Amino acid sequence: MEDLNKSISLHPHNPIAFDNRGLCQAELNEPAGAIDDYRQALKRDSKFNIVYTHLGMLLAKTDSCEEAVKYLNIALDRKAFDECHDEKQIRVLKSKCEKEVHH
Repeated sequence: MEDLNKSISLHPHNPIAFDNRGLCQAELNEPAGAIDDYRQALKRDSKFNIVYTHLGMLLAKTDSCEEAVKYLNIALDRKAFDECHDEKQIRVLKSKCEKEVHH
């Protein structure tokens, strides 16, 4: 975290540093900070597609399903998949959240 904080202070327009810090915060069970960092990453680069996946998945875990569906749809539309988050996993989570929203 210290290195990421330093990176952000030196390069405040770098979305990668915000995304990486968000990933760390999510792992440290600090969802509010992670969500804010993901949003900051997208604010700096709305085409940084994997952040939509990271944000949507974390929002789903924090029971913010309506907002999660929005970001997961963007992730699916932009094919924002990686070795940790494949398309099937995102579709399953989106479907689960859609059921939560409609009940």
